[in-house]
Amino acid sequence: MKHYFIYLYSIPFFLSASLYGQEFIYPVATFSADTVALMHQRTIKAIDLCVANVTTKSMTSGLYSRFTPTHVALLPDGSGFSFIDNGMIRIKFFHKRSPKTLELTDSLYDISSMIWDDQFNVYISAKYRNNYALFCIDSDGTSRWALTSQGADFLHQQKQGENLFFIHRSTINKEINYAISLFKFNNNLQETTENINNNRFELTQKEQIFQYENYCQMGDVSQIKTVIDFGNQPIAFLAMEHSNSGFVVSHPASIQLFKKGTDNKSVVFSYYHISCHEHKWHKEKLFDFAIPLDFLAPEGKNKLHEYMFPLLPKKIDTFIYYSHSVDGALNIFKYCLKTHQSFQVTYATQKNEHFFCPIKVGSAVYCGGSMSGELETFSLKKIS
Repeated sequence: MKHYFIYLYSIPFFLSASLYGQEFIYPVATFSADTVALMHQRTIKAIDLCVANVTTKSMTSGLYSRFTPTHVALLPDGSGFSFIDNGMIRIKFFHKRSPKTLELTDSLYDISSMIWDDQFNVYISAKYRNNYALFCIDSDGTSRWALTSQGADFLHQQKQGENLFFIHRSTINKEINYAISLFKFNNNLQETTENINNNRFELTQKEQIFQYENYCQMGDVSQIKTVIDFGNQPIAFLAMEHSNSGFVVSHPASIQLFKKGTDNKSVVFSYYHISCHEHKWHKEKLFDFAIPLDFLAPEGKNKLHEYMFPLLPKKIDTFIYYSHSVDGALNIFKYCLKTHQSFQVTYATQKNEHFFCPIKVGSAVYCGGSMSGELETFSLKKIS
């Protein structure tokens, strides 16, 4: 039986996909109390980033069309936003016409996630020596700190104060093991004495690695602590709300490739809450949600440029909003953290109508999803 192994740690650009498919537009980041960044996917290869004003109902272009952004995030000081474009970190300041690029050492590649700690430092998960590792990069692109381990992957990092949480994927007795781990910083990051990017085009790969490990502060892997062990249950997309509480998605290790006439088939994911009480961590499954296979498989007609990111559950106030397949169409549900009950929010009227997870802008909640016809001036749906 042929299976497709789910790849949830970075955008799988290597997968083949049709250039033609359904058109989508959805919110990706809140920029202010009345402005929000929208991703407009005309096709899997034609992506536009727009900025919408929910008060005036107007929409403008946010980037030149030559960029294909993912992981759009507002900078900590609100002066602009960052994004990943074809494997490179770029920063677009609102008062500048073009984004700047953070030039990283050639030893790092395949950036899977990034979060800003402050306006000067960003934490990324990227490949180094064939494994995903964690790095702190400053606003000039210099690596100041790294946490690496040969044979293990560190993914989906979340920084809360002096605590760095992440998903730790390792192989134990020939089986892949997943855990949520914690690295605690005892001291502030020290200033590096050398820029590892100096003369990087004149160095061999071996020389780059030697220079990298001698001038970048390395984290002590022996200080990593396991928070929650999921065993061989795959997990992804860790989201910490503070040092004692967070959420994570679990997913099947593989799925059977869909065949003709079975494109209604969905993949079931589970959403967990992790919390610490009296110095002991606990996990609790909150709900399951299903995503149609044609959003995930290589041949899927609805495959998204950002893969699963627009469909991930989001906590807004006391609710967790999530997209869930109902008869092949994605609708929005909300799970109440107080009553532990789920309620349907949107109701698709046809099979090819889809609603993606919403975002909060000011005091209101807006969602996007599939489009029909031409791009309207304002293409978000207010749901709360």
